[in-house]
Order: sequence, then structure tokens, then C-alpha cells
Amino acid sequence: MPRTAAETETFTAAELAAVGAAMDASIAHGLEAAAANQAKSERKQFRINIAAMRTVLSRRFPKAFLSKGSVKRPLALGIDKAIIEAWPDVDPVLLKEALWDYTRGMKYLVSCIEGAERVGLDGSPAGLITADQAGFAKGLLKKLTKKFGGTPKRNNAGPAMEAA
Repeated sequence: MPRTAAETETFTAAELAAVGAAMDASIAHGLEAAAANQAKSERKQFRINIAAMRTVLSRRFPKAFLSKGSVKRPLALGIDKAIIEAWPDVDPVLLKEALWDYTRGMKYLVSCIEGAERVGLDGSPAGLITADQAGFAKGLLKKLTKKFGGTPKRNNAGPAMEAA
């Protein structure tokens, strides 16, 4: 049986456009949320990979890289090149990020005082921290304490660095 006009609903072009725009916005929002979730998941995985790299470094080179939470000693300049030479299959990007993470921690920065001894992969002396390097570390430490609060604790490898 054919339908009557009352049974059939008709939409104006403006109404159809409004419904289409609402659907487009909803889809776009869903896509943006999915992209944000994926980016968040990728960042989380990258942080996990950095933590894993730090663990591997502390196991492969225990005299240079101490485990998370341990007292740190300043690393030799160019230690990244020494690691790549000793471990040619290492992912250089992940290594760079893990070294950045290791050397930006409060316990590492506290150990970077003028005259402190740097260590090579085997734990042997590899130079000293200069006044400029100590000043740079002190500046980073000041930013970290301001951002995250807390007071840097004395590093048993040397005198405490002032957070001022």
C-alpha cells in the first residue's frame, strides 16, 4: 500500500545539512580522541622503552650506570660513542633518550659538582666536571626542584650541591 504524505517525513535541505554537519563533527571528535589516545599510548610505550634501556645499560655497564634510585656518578663526555662502539646493535635514538633521562635526574645532577670525577663505561676515571658544567647542572637542578618541589639529597659520591 502506498504511504500518505502524513506518514512520510520530509526534511529541508537546511535540516539535512545540519544533521550532516553534526555527524561530521561527531566523527571528527571521535577521530581526534582516537589520535590523542594513540599518541598518549605511544608516549607511554616510549617511556617504558627508555626505562628498559636504562635497565639494560645498568646491567651491561654496571660500573658506569647505576640502577634507578641509586647514587649516580658523572659520566664521561662522549659516553654515547663508547656505548655504540661496545654495543653496535644499540638503537641510537633510544640510547640518546635514555642518556638524556639518566643525566637529567636529580641524583645525577647533584653529583655534578666542580671537580667531581667522571667515569667511563668500565668505571675508570674519565675527566673532571668543570665550573661551567657544574653551573649548568646546578641550573637544571634549580628548575627541577622548582617544578617538582623537594630538596636534592646529599649524594654520597661527593658534597651536596646547593639548589639555590
